[in-house]
Amino acid sequence: MTVTDSLIDELVDKLRELPDGTEISVYKLIEMCGYDAKKLAQYGGLADVCCDLRKAARRARITLGWFRNTDTALDLPGQVPFIIRKNSAYNECPFCGSRNTARILYGMPAMDEELEAKVKAGKVCLGGCCVTMFDPKRYCNDCGKEF
Repeated sequence: MTVTDSLIDELVDKLRELPDGTEISVYKLIEMCGYDAKKLAQYGGLADVCCDLRKAARRARITLGWFRNTDTALDLPGQVPFIIRKNSAYNECPFCGSRNTARILYGMPAMDEELEAKVKAGKVCLGGCCVTMFDPKRYCNDCGKEF
């Protein structure tokens, strides 16, 4: 898993948390997740994030309704606003069918109040410090299985 993959996973999780019909841009979404969107744009990675996010959102059954025309001049592709449309945008457990699942976070995260709240709420599950290509991405809070 690359840094971009983990960023995309975080962005998709943030999309899941936002209410259906929210208007936002990739740039604002990146900043909401605690990353420096300006720095990412400076190094040319914002266009790749936009493309990868669109694909990941589609897999998560979230439609990003991009606006074709805007009245404001936009410097970066990630500043184009979109509307979030959720089409059952949850990862159902393949074992029990529950939608009460959490994203598994691997590595050595800095535990802060926000992360601790997400762990207690069952939105994030800590997966340990060893990371491989075959690690499960979700955890079912109901049956306890990883998938």
